[in-house]
Amino acid sequence: MFRGLAALFKSGLILNPMVLSGIAFGIFMAAAVDMAKVFALYKDWHFYLLAAVWAVLYNFGFQKRYHDGGEGVYLTMLQNALGSAAMFLISVFCAASFVFFIFF
Repeated sequence: MFRGLAALFKSGLILNPMVLSGIAFGIFMAAAVDMAKVFALYKDWHFYLLAAVWAVLYNFGFQKRYHDGGEGVYLTMLQNALGSAAMFLISVFCAASFVFFIFF
């Protein structure tokens, strides 16, 4: 377990702002509600819309990616935003599951 955590820090994945915000939201959510409500949240489309909006704002505001040649800039940034939204959703679920596993 510790090698896996060290690998996350070594690769820099855990220091990604989308992952860090997902971890913070997952810990907050686990402290505020029970696991049944976490599963209900993942069945609600508003949560996915929130993740997508957060990822688009982050990627278009802070982490601009450019395509070679300057063509397809918005498509490249949109693909990066979808990847960031997926990282956010996965990190929220993993953080909430970890807190429930340790404390409950």
